[in-house]
Amino acid sequence: MLARPHEPGSCRPRRPRRPRQRSLPRVAALLAIAWCAGCARVAEVRSLRVVPLERPRQTSEDRGVGFAVRGERDGGLLRVQVEEVRRCATVTLQRADGFERVERVAQGGTLAIQWTINNLFTLAGAAIVGWNAANPAKPDATGAVSVGSSTSAYLQGGLIGGIGVGLLVASLVQQRSLGRHDKALGTRELRRDGPVRTCGRGPAAGGTVRLTLPDGASLQASVDATGKAELTLPADLDDRLKDSDRRATLEVLGDWRSQTRVTL
Repeated sequence: MLARPHEPGSCRPRRPRRPRQRSLPRVAALLAIAWCAGCARVAEVRSLRVVPLERPRQTSEDRGVGFAVRGERDGGLLRVQVEEVRRCATVTLQRADGFERVERVAQGGTLAIQWTINNLFTLAGAAIVGWNAANPAKPDATGAVSVGSSTSAYLQGGLIGGIGVGLLVASLVQQRSLGRHDKALGTRELRRDGPVRTCGRGPAAGGTVRLTLPDGASLQASVDATGKAELTLPADLDDRLKDSDRRATLEVLGDWRSQTRVTL
């Protein structure tokens, strides 16, 4: 028999629609954003710990030669005496082992939230895979079975579950990094310098002294072989000092440590 031509208005069998597959990269991006929103915030504090290996040892170190100066007014003169001084400092030494201590603490409940989100990812992936395994794709009216939707669902479930497992491992590593950890820095010699002191003195054999008045004017004189010097004061000195505390600065040029205050 000849096949009947298709008549207008008659029903034509429809081809089954292919299921719409979601973009896997988009799903992965959304999951990563969700995890970052709940990731733990960790505070880190670093400190130094020292374990002494011996009792402190003290030694004296030379700090060079300088001058000490003093002056006294004698009418219109300032008589100055200069001494050459040797300066020393007491240094405390001690050998010790050093350790760098790092303390990492999760702030608030952010770590618990992170673990919860990671577990949800893992359970969601396993649930998707399990549901698709329990509910396989059914044949359509023509008897054909579309595997596209099942494959896509398995891929999405596996992706979500794999991300969840990976994030659980990352959270476990982060969990193990919390707490107190010491890193050995090796043995070192600790040093503490004491104040500089005078450890010897004698008369100066030369130099130049300078007197700076309260109004900024200055006078200079040379030191003789016996360590003495004389400065001639201005005739109107008393008028220039009446509005001040009458104190001036006396020093030996080249040694700022020698500065001292004298009353005129």
